[in-house]
Amino acid sequence: MTKRINSDDLRNSREPYWIPLTYEGEIDTTTLKCHIDSYTRHFKHWHLDTITLFDIAPHVVQFKHSNGSIHFIMKVKFDDNHLVVSCDCDRKVEMLCHHSYRALKELINKKGEDVFRNYLHKSLQVN
Repeated sequence: MTKRINSDDLRNSREPYWIPLTYEGEIDTTTLKCHIDSYTRHFKHWHLDTITLFDIAPHVVQFKHSNGSIHFIMKVKFDDNHLVVSCDCDRKVEMLCHHSYRALKELINKKGEDVFRNYLHKSLQVN
């Protein structure tokens, strides 16, 4: 059985969570896995069927991840070689919520470890 920390010590998934990137602005799925708790690591019901770019602004991209009628918006900000991630699922979590973890992992698997560096460049081209 996985032991959870006290709920008073958890953060709301809407609050920013910082993930360091490599010097090259990349992250791999192994490193990403360090940013989930053991509960999420063993989670079996991933509510993610599609992930689409929802909005893009300078230094910020938002993705909509959904499965049927379930929809969440994940915001990713780029700050000093970090991803700053939040999700509107409004869950109490230690690190990343399972929605954000699954969406980030899916983006890395489909678009490569430099996916966020590429999105940063795209976001800087938005006026």
